[in-house]
Amino acid sequence: MLRAARARRIAAATAFGGGGLTLLGASTVGLLYLQARQAVKTVGFTRWQAPRVNGVYGHGEGEPIRFAMMGDSTAVGFAVDGADQTPGSMLASGIAAVADRPVRLRRVART
Repeated sequence: MLRAARARRIAAATAFGGGGLTLLGASTVGLLYLQARQAVKTVGFTRWQAPRVNGVYGHGEGEPIRFAMMGDSTAVGFAVDGADQTPGSMLASGIAAVADRPVRLRRVART
């Protein structure tokens, strides 16, 4: 009898805890959605185009090291003028210089 009561208490606590986590997760998704909508209203859309940076950087012997740049507007290099100013191209150039090998950069980041 004591074990059954304890099992019911554990099951009830698990159900309430799981429901609380589900509610917390849904609230977080809703908050992020509302923040994104507010950001679009406040900032709007820009006509700025990201510079093309995909390609091989550096010189040296051997097959190029493959490097992918993923992320958001910071990874794209939002509002920079040239491809050489983007984080991906600067990192690829630095890696190529240190490794003494070429680096093939592929940027998949989105603004």
